Amino acid sequence: MKRQHINEIFIIRAIACLSVVFLHSVNFGIEGYREVISSFEIFAYSALAMIFYFGTPTFVFISELLLAHSYKDRIPDNFIIKRVKLILVPYIIMGFLYSFMDIYNGGIELSLNTFLIESSKNVFLGDFHGYFVLIIFQFYFLHLFIRKIINKFSSKKVLLISLLINVAYLSFFKFVQPIDTPFFQYVWTRLYWIPFPGWIFYFFLGYYCGVDYFRVKHFVRKYKKAILIMPFVTLLAVFFFTYLDFFPRSSKRPDMIFYTCSVIFALFYITSLLSKVPNLLMIISKYSYGIYLTHMFFLYWLKPIYSLPIYIYIPILFILTTVLSIATVKLLNKFKVGQYIVGKIGVSSNNVRDKKIQKVS
Repeated sequence: MKRQHINEIFIIRAIACLSVVFLHSVNFGIEGYREVISSFEIFAYSALAMIFYFGTPTFVFISELLLAHSYKDRIPDNFIIKRVKLILVPYIIMGFLYSFMDIYNGGIELSLNTFLIESSKNVFLGDFHGYFVLIIFQFYFLHLFIRKIINKFSSKKVLLISLLINVAYLSFFKFVQPIDTPFFQYVWTRLYWIPFPGWIFYFFLGYYCGVDYFRVKHFVRKYKKAILIMPFVTLLAVFFFTYLDFFPRSSKRPDMIFYTCSVIFALFYITSLLSKVPNLLMIISKYSYGIYLTHMFFLYWLKPIYSLPIYIYIPILFILTTVLSIATVKLLNKFKVGQYIVGKIGVSSNNVRDKKIQKVS
């Protein structure tokens, strides 16, 4: 069965990818310049970073939207195997490689024991920025399980219940204190990110948008004014709760669900107005998975340049990191084994009009 691609997704995927890289560039800039910039500048750049936390949740949404839209009738026999080879294997390999960086940056002595510990944390617990892969694989299996029964239920009820579950799950780790042991401290610090209830609303929203995509297109055009206003309203709420120290700076918090979804629908409306995908965004979309996996390597090694002000350094860091990631993915994909290390280069499309949804084998 040939897979259909929704054209607007090329742009939204590219924007989500760039938001992740820019977010990490800002955070690295803040840490690198923390001793030489004012408290107000730290505050300002931290606020700037908050705008871009929608990136990873958007990837979760996109992955299910494409799956629900492309395979409405049946799932190909090689569905899981193909994704294991082209998504999970690169994740595992990069998890091993990032463990060396974790050891080096943590000042830990390199040994077989420390390597096994750090690499196991990365691969099995998602203890590096690639944790997103463990989340979407849970949703691949969840999709296989629910696709035959979900249509028996009201979409509004499913979305409402999944939203309540999502909010309750994330709130639990905010308002309930962990038992004072290393294990529970680790769960509350980052392991709670991995189980699917922390992302379940994005999954079901992506599912329904994928199944009835053109109805979604009609919806965002009909309510375009509200759609365009909501990202600003929800972002103000995010800022409010952040600077009251109500929630930490993270994408894994209840209010970020509403902000991320408002950004997604605003992007759907804006991209639906374009007659052609900008070439730069098409390139980013094609290389998005590889960029996602590799960009942290370059952020770790591109050290602060104190002769440059931070507002110059951060854009340079962002551009260099993106370009070097693309170059690395392109170079390695010249060899067949490369796609199993940094991911496969994706497909492209020449326009984004509603009626021209390409079929790519």
